[in-house]
Amino acid sequence: MGADGGLRHVVHKRVHLERHQPKARKKLGYLEKHKDYVKRAKDFHKKEATIKKLHRKAYFKNEDEFSMTMTQYSTNKEGKT
Repeated sequence: MGADGGLRHVVHKRVHLERHQPKARKKLGYLEKHKDYVKRAKDFHKKEATIKKLHRKAYFKNEDEFSMTMTQYSTNKEGKT
């Protein structure tokens, strides 16, 4: 390592804070910060992926495949449960 490479972790960098909602715009509601947007976007994409997964599962479901719940039902002469 170089001589200044070790000092990189010692130097403090300024933390840039996001500004608050100006008083003139308070009537418009809460100002969403970047961290709030990231949290909301991750949650949305997680839900979207879950819905897509369930949709695929339902699409590829085989109706004729045996399931243990079939043993609980009986059919009449017409073939209805």
